[in-house]
Amino acid sequence: MPVVFGGVSAAYIPVQDAPAGSTVYLAVEADRADGSYASFYYPLTSNGVFMNLGATGGTYLGGTGKLTDANVTDLFFYGYFCNGKTGSCSAFNTNQGQFALDNIILTAAAVPEPETYALLLAGLFLTGVAVRRKKTA
Repeated sequence: MPVVFGGVSAAYIPVQDAPAGSTVYLAVEADRADGSYASFYYPLTSNGVFMNLGATGGTYLGGTGKLTDANVTDLFFYGYFCNGKTGSCSAFNTNQGQFALDNIILTAAAVPEPETYALLLAGLFLTGVAVRRKKTA
């Protein structure tokens, strides 16, 4: 079932020997059933304190569309560490701190119930009957 990303609370605890000026980021990727994706990142500036990150407040990282698109099937969260001394950034293969996520806000994309389709078809049928009667009268 498709979901809509609404936001998340995130925090990090960097390693003790992180060089001055080092920055950490949380990246959020929203994948869609058609194979496309949207990816945005958020700087985490407060050490150990949760920050509320809205779905529309991130900076574009890649892909197309938005995190709030209604046809999202999967969400991925990645932690990035950028070394203040060397300027290099890394993800997936580093042990440069710990990330925590909380209050992930997701809503199900609106999917009409079968009764809605039945009412729509009944209304179209009755409209067709009314139009046909007017033509024959």
